[in-house]
Amino acid sequence: THVGFATKESWTNRRAHVQRSFVVEMEEGYERPKDEDILEQEENIRSEVAASSCLVGDQEPLNVLLEEYSNPVLQKKIVELSQNYRCIRRIRGDGNCFYRACLCGLLERKKTLDGDRKVEECLAILAEWKNKLVEAGFQLLVFEDAMDMLVEQLEQSKGGDLEATLSILRDSIISNFLIMLLRMITAAHLKQRSEHFEPFVLNYGGDCESMQDFCEKYVLPMGVESDHMHAVAFAEAMRLHIRIEYLDRSEASAQHDFKLEG
Repeated sequence: THVGFATKESWTNRRAHVQRSFVVEMEEGYERPKDEDILEQEENIRSEVAASSCLVGDQEPLNVLLEEYSNPVLQKKIVELSQNYRCIRRIRGDGNCFYRACLCGLLERKKTLDGDRKVEECLAILAEWKNKLVEAGFQLLVFEDAMDMLVEQLEQSKGGDLEATLSILRDSIISNFLIMLLRMITAAHLKQRSEHFEPFVLNYGGDCESMQDFCEKYVLPMGVESDHMHAVAFAEAMRLHIRIEYLDRSEASAQHDFKLEG
């Protein structure tokens, strides 16, 4: 068993620094920067993060985190995590890290004790989604190649060729193509269960008037970060059990499980 940590800290901290800088300038009498200027600077930061980190890292012993974090609360949590997880695999924090980590988990399922059965279950679920996506309004021409590619990679994962799997995951064009499909599946599931999710959507950022609006702004675009609602929807759609471990400075342990109930 392994757990992936998305290395979001550098991006998050630098983005906060940019926003603080803009606030200071405003307080000193400067005009507020244009939205396009903010977006351009954030994109520059994303490019710097991308240049300094791998899309999907190698497996590392979990205790390497003890060398990176000296805070006693974090050290205690790392020790606790090491009791349940053998290693970590770092995922670039580029806004797609949730889906990339899930994709990595799907393609490494063969390594589990009942890996073959889980792979077959995933293939059957994907076959169902081919029709569901069309019913949700997505054109077959747009996602069919990505669907076929993911099916092919899942079939190949049965052979246990980890290096071939990693080469796919580390290819930005191919892996982003597959992530586009996972985002479509998430959006389609949210629309199918709009009565359940819509009350949360209307309060999301204050700029969404409908589920369609939410999906177009916060689910389908590449590079847009995922949160609780995305994780719930994706776990339900793919009938997965996703566990997210939060490594932060709060005293309480933060572990969230997302899975289809029943």
